Amino acid sequence: MKEKLIFAGLSRREAEIYETLLKKRQATANEVAKASSIERTVAYNTLNKLIEKGFVSYINKEKKRYYFTTSAENLLVGWREKQSIIEALVKDIKTMVPGSEIKPMIQIYEGKEGLKVLYEIALQYKNATFYSMGVTGKSLDILGLSFRNIAARAGKNKVKLKIIANPEARGHRFTKEKIVETRYAQRKYKSAVTTSIFGEYVVLNLTEKPVMVLIHSKEMATAYRNYFSVLWDYATKK
Repeated sequence: MKEKLIFAGLSRREAEIYETLLKKRQATANEVAKASSIERTVAYNTLNKLIEKGFVSYINKEKKRYYFTTSAENLLVGWREKQSIIEALVKDIKTMVPGSEIKPMIQIYEGKEGLKVLYEIALQYKNATFYSMGVTGKSLDILGLSFRNIAARAGKNKVKLKIIANPEARGHRFTKEKIVETRYAQRKYKSAVTTSIFGEYVVLNLTEKPVMVLIHSKEMATAYRNYFSVLWDYATKK
């Protein structure tokens, strides 16, 4: 619960106190501080921040202030506001670029946020099959909770994934997803670089960093897809 609340935009301290209030239903600042093992002043300041965000409210009973969580739907407000701002920003940027948008053939992305951007590009496709080889699962570990959302959206878009994984990826959570068909490369053919193909794109992912190279080329995508088909026949199901 705590990690999900942090992902939703709360600080770690706010998430701890929010979770405490969920369990207690109502509590004074002293009770919250004690249950969360923090100083009363810190608990009081954090409660005020949660009130400002609309996630917590309070009532006065018997000369004491009792805090409680507001509707869980309020957690979505900040996301909706950000989405509206970003959508407006995208429109502004498009009006500033005359004619067609410039699409560089090669783009570089780094880190967790870079991974999320690439998945957003991929999730524009529907009723499609994506291909990946040299998969270790490390990129998905970096994404953490984000991966659950990505997998759900891919399933909703009727996207299927065919994956040739490195031997050490056996038993990884991605192999249990319904939309994924996994085979395993022989040890002598395992790769340090994960290569993914979707639509007219090829992604080369150095997973240790991670650093991703996005290549937009119909010809390269076709060539890599054909290469994948050859390796797929040699890969094993177990």
